[in-house]
Amino acid sequence: MHLLPEIVYHVGNQSWSDWKDEHGSANIQVPTFYTLRLNSTVTTIAGEYLLAAALSPKSKDGLPDFSRKVMIVVKCDVLTVGR
Repeated sequence: MHLLPEIVYHVGNQSWSDWKDEHGSANIQVPTFYTLRLNSTVTTIAGEYLLAAALSPKSKDGLPDFSRKVMIVVKCDVLTVGR
């Protein structure tokens, strides 16, 4: 099984350019995102659960917060189609 889960957070806007002249002013902002992603391939047994990953999201100061976890658990069921 090939896994590519992704969680994206919008964490704010960053000022990209402040512009002023005799015609007026403009403030151009771009969004800032934080992404948690996993790119993994696992082999599982049919009907069994597997802990694929435990990711630590960042805290407000931008460092990994090891007191919080995002757990990715998978279960594979094999279905027979046809005769």
